[in-house]
Amino acid sequence: MLDFALVLSYALDHTCRYTNDDDEDLPEWFVEDQRKHFRAQINVEPVRCWFSLSIRKGHLLQEAIREYRDRARGIDVRTVKKVAEAKARKKRRRMKKLARVSKKSNDIADNE
Repeated sequence: MLDFALVLSYALDHTCRYTNDDDEDLPEWFVEDQRKHFRAQINVEPVRCWFSLSIRKGHLLQEAIREYRDRARGIDVRTVKKVAEAKARKKRRRMKKLARVSKKSNDIADNE
């Protein structure tokens, strides 16, 4: 008797989602679209070019993608810092305005 988990793992290990022969009943536009876009990702070794995002035959290379993500993380960090600075400036302005208003209200209360 076969173990179900063993059969399932064998089936998952030995099938590829990019292999299919059921194009007969599908519309022509769908088959053409699948031919264009439904491809396995090719693992390409990174190549250094004169620009930081290396592009070869329309595929972004893995190292270039890593560089782009690192650069984006840096931008995100700077944005958070700038947002914090802007909030601090607004808070400072509110505190100054509150101090002026409270001073005026104290002066008015003292005069009466």
